[in-house]
Amino acid sequence: MKKQLITTTLAAILVLSPALAVHAGEASSDRVQVRKLVSVQERAAHRTELKNAATAEERETIRTEFRALIKQRADEKGITLPENFKVE
Repeated sequence: MKKQLITTTLAAILVLSPALAVHAGEASSDRVQVRKLVSVQERAAHRTELKNAATAEERETIRTEFRALIKQRADEKGITLPENFKVE
């Protein structure tokens, strides 16, 4: 019984591993693209602005403006970003 459970678990891991690796690679490549478009100082300033915002509406405005900056720079460099790219 234990041997069959271990075998089944290992088989599932082998089957799912490539799919998970591809998904993880896509997510990290999106982040790398964004990191190429804004400097470390700009990201730090963005985080500080978010931290200092008094309301959720202010934070949403800050996020929207930052996403617009990233999209503008991506367009200038000919980079196509995913529709729902993540900004950290």
